[in-house]
Amino acid sequence: MARLEIKDLKLSFGSVEVLRGVNLHVPDRTITALMGPSGSGKSTILRVINRLIELYPEARVKGDVLLDGRSIFEMDVVELRKRVQMIFQIPNPIPNMSIFENVALGLKLNRLVNNKKELFQRVKEALEKAQLWEEVKDRL
Repeated sequence: MARLEIKDLKLSFGSVEVLRGVNLHVPDRTITALMGPSGSGKSTILRVINRLIELYPEARVKGDVLLDGRSIFEMDVVELRKRVQMIFQIPNPIPNMSIFENVALGLKLNRLVNNKKELFQRVKEALEKAQLWEEVKDRL
C-alpha cells in the first residue's frame, strides 16, 4: 500500500480546469519531489493534499487523495494537518487571521501553552528566531 496516493485528481476554479487527471503513488519511507515549470500545478497539488485548497470557495476537487489508505476528504482537517504540513517559499498566512493568530495556531491546536502570557512569549520567540519580530511587532 502507498503512504500517499492520488487518484484521478481534477481541480477547477470556476470553469477553468487547472489539474487534469493527476495520479501519484508515493511509497512509505521515500522522499518524493514534485518538479516542473512555474504555473504547472505543483503548489496546487500540495494545497489539495493539505486541504488548504478548501480556503478557495470557487475550487472544485474531483478524484481522491489517500493517506495510509484513507481518503483525506473524510479526515478531520486538523488531524490531517498534524500529519501533512506545508512550508511555503513565500509566507502564506491563513486569511482572516492576524500575524499573531497565524503563529499561535499550532501552539493552540496542540495545547502546548498554559496561558496567554506563555502564548505571547512563545509567539514572540518564534518571530525573533525568524528575524521578523522587529518588522511585525506593531502589527500583531
